[in-house]
Amino acid sequence: KTLEYLGLGDEYEVSSNPSLLNFTGLENLTEISGWLQIWNQNGLTGLQGLENVQSIGSLRLYSNHQLADLYGLNQLAVITGTFRVGYNAQLSGFQGLENLRHIEVNLELFGGGLYSDFSGFENLHTIEGSLEVSNYSPVVSMNGLGSLQRIGGDFELRLASSIENVDGLDSLREIGAWLRFS
Repeated sequence: KTLEYLGLGDEYEVSSNPSLLNFTGLENLTEISGWLQIWNQNGLTGLQGLENVQSIGSLRLYSNHQLADLYGLNQLAVITGTFRVGYNAQLSGFQGLENLRHIEVNLELFGGGLYSDFSGFENLHTIEGSLEVSNYSPVVSMNGLGSLQRIGGDFELRLASSIENVDGLDSLREIGAWLRFS
């Protein structure tokens, strides 16, 4: 029997293993119902091996200094919790998330990276919680969020002084709570 599902309420952490370059060997995995935290993986350059994952509870990607892209999450359509990304110095964009349509809690972006917009999120329609961008100097535009129709919680740009305008949010119809630019 192949591994297709990592079960309810489970927490999976991948950290501090410089030999791990990708997730090859997990190609049959289609769902992670708990949270997956990948951090401090200094040898990790991509997420290959997770190509068939369609749903993840929460996904946290931070301090993976060689992670260049998110290819490998090609089939991910739903995150049932929070998607948190930060301090991935070589991350050049969000390519690989083109099938992501729905985040049930928050999308939180913080720290550094090499990209200037949200390319890769073109099919994201709904964030039920908040969209928070903080301390994220390389982001200069909201391009890539053109399909986003609803933010159920706060829309907050905090310490994001390089963002000149919010062009690129053409489909946004609803913000459920705070609109804050500081």
